[in-house]
Parts: sequence; structure tokens; C-alpha cells
Amino acid sequence: MRGRAMAENLSSQVRECLRHAEDCVQQAASQTDPKLRRNYLIIGACWLKLSYELSDQPAPQRSDAGEGRSGVGQISAGAQSDTAL
Repeated sequence: MRGRAMAENLSSQVRECLRHAEDCVQQAASQTDPKLRRNYLIIGACWLKLSYELSDQPAPQRSDAGEGRSGVGQISAGAQSDTAL
């Protein structure tokens, strides 16, 4: 039983990270200042990375074919391309 409770707590933590990541995408989309937009995407990417670390799943690899994405999937590509500036 203890293992199940820990798994449920971990799952809750992963969901919370994903909610924060999605919030960052929404905040980024509403920004007119490119620096603020980039910062929100970077923070969102951190939340997304943490969710993968908590779930022990490898983070997806970035592909350049993902243009036109929206939502959490946008974070990784947007933050990586913006941090290269």
C-alpha cells in the first residue's frame, strides 16, 4: 500500500508540473515583449523537464519539423531556440 500512495503522490506532482508548464505557455502567448515571452517559455521548459524527471521518462528529443505547435509541446522548441540567442 505504501508504494501505491507514493506512486499516486508522484503522479500528482507530475500533473502539477505539467499544469505549471501549460500556464507558462499561456503567459508567453499573451506577452508582447519578446524577452518576457522567452522567459516564460524557459520557465515552462524547466517545469516540463521536471515532470519528465519525476516520472523517470526520457524527455522527447527536439525536432525541427515541429513548427505550428501549441501548448506544452511548444515550450521545448521555443525555449531552446530562444536560449541560443
